[in-house]
Amino acid sequence: AATCGLVVKQQDGLKMGMPLDRVMKDHNIATVGKLQSLKVKTGEGGIDVPDGHWLFKEWRAKTGDAVKAGDPICVVKQPSWNDCLPRASTMTLGGGGDPC
Repeated sequence: AATCGLVVKQQDGLKMGMPLDRVMKDHNIATVGKLQSLKVKTGEGGIDVPDGHWLFKEWRAKTGDAVKAGDPICVVKQPSWNDCLPRASTMTLGGGGDPC
């Protein structure tokens, strides 16, 4: 998110080792703001995982947690690479960029 907010929804069904590109319909792993679903509206920011084959490892923030821009939301990893920590956005909404 471009500003502070609450983690209001996350993909709760994820388990360690799940291949994200196979079990998720899109790359939105969590929503920061006031939404009750993973859909992202103006003024809120979805936390995306990177493109490619990533495995879910663990949550770093839970639903209801207050987060600041740059806080890690979860840990994902590629089978043979280091971990990646998608973070609450430090960019303006729609800014794009590498989630890690």
